Amino acid sequence: MIRELAFKALCQRHSDEIYRYARSLLANQADAEDATQEVLLRLWNHLPAINPFNFRAWLLRSTRSYCLDQIRRRSHRAAPILMEDDLLDDRPDELV
Repeated sequence: MIRELAFKALCQRHSDEIYRYARSLLANQADAEDATQEVLLRLWNHLPAINPFNFRAWLLRSTRSYCLDQIRRRSHRAAPILMEDDLLDDRPDELV
């Protein structure tokens, strides 16, 4: 019961800050909302182990890590496939 109350209070206090930071990193509202939910889920899972004196730093570091992972995934999906010219020359121009 105490964990739930603490979690609710922390969410109310910090969710806007998490969202704003994620939005500045991801430049997308929907992705920032997803990041906020993910960080709050991580908060729930790690709440007993988080040092209260480093709580804000933990939140910002978790937000940054999640956002950087999303940026890496996004850039990995968008990377073009490079083909060598020799490979293109070996292909026939006409379809059979």
